[in-house]
Order: sequence, then structure tokens, then C-alpha cells
Amino acid sequence: AFFSDLSATVEDMAARINRAATHLSDFRFFVDKPLLQIGPLYYAVDFDLLVSKADNGVFWKVVTSLQTKRKQDAFIAFWGKVFERYANWLLEHSAATAAANQILLDPRYADDQTAQICDAIVVNRTTACFLEYKGSVFKAESKYTGDPWKLKEDIETKLVGTRTNRKGLLQ
Repeated sequence: AFFSDLSATVEDMAARINRAATHLSDFRFFVDKPLLQIGPLYYAVDFDLLVSKADNGVFWKVVTSLQTKRKQDAFIAFWGKVFERYANWLLEHSAATAAANQILLDPRYADDQTAQICDAIVVNRTTACFLEYKGSVFKAESKYTGDPWKLKEDIETKLVGTRTNRKGLLQ
């Protein structure tokens, strides 16, 4: 099951490449199937892609196994909270080692405790660094069509935001 999930034959790879509808630089088929099967043997197309299956590949396997967009969105939102807690834990255990650093996790406004200022603030003497963690996913169309304006639009939408949908910088 492991090898059939992560590998493809030369013929399967060729068919996937020919079906790629975005751009010449779209190599998602290698991300999906990082092992090439030739007869009874398996070869890593790219070792980093194979290793990433143990990292973010697990996340995407869970997302794609969920039947509805609502369930997928709920899982992604849950994962975002886990990511924020992990980043805060990492920050506490690294930046807090400097005696001059004060770490404020999940800071809230004094007059509205339901509104988060940012994910964390690191204060060092007279300097404050406001941190907002983002784990955005950009559309395949914007990443692989070769159109930098589509990518720019996706980056701005997800990392900068708009007046009605504040993200990252506008948040």
C-alpha cells in the first residue's frame, strides 16, 4: 500500500505529465508520486520530495481524505490553531532564553478580549516585534501557470488581505 501510494510507473508518469493543465513548470505529479517504479525496483525521483511525504504529505493525505469542503476547511482551521500553538511553544523556548526578552502570547486588546492583536509580541527593552504566523496555501493556478501577476494577487489576498478580509499585514 505504501509503495502504490507513493510510486508510479514510467507510463503513469508520462500520462500525468501530459495531463498537467497548468504550465511547463508544474511538477506536482512528482510531489504526489516521488518514487518511480521500474519493474520490481523503486527509485526516488527527488529525495527531498520523498522525505516531505513524512512531513506535509500527512497533512494533505488527511485533507484529501475528507469528503466535503466544509470538513476540509474545519480541519485546516484546526491545524492552524495547532500551528500557532507550536510556533508559540517554539518562541517561548528560544526567544525567552535571552533575559531581556519578554514574550506575550496571544495578546488581546484591553477593551475587547475577543479580538486578538497578533499571534505573539516579543519585547526587548524599547523594541517590540509583532508576530503573525501564516501557513497559507496558494492556488496551483497562481503557482504553476507562469503568470507572476496571478501569483502576486494570490500572495496579496492571503498574506496582505483586503479591507473586507484582513490577513497578515492588514490584520
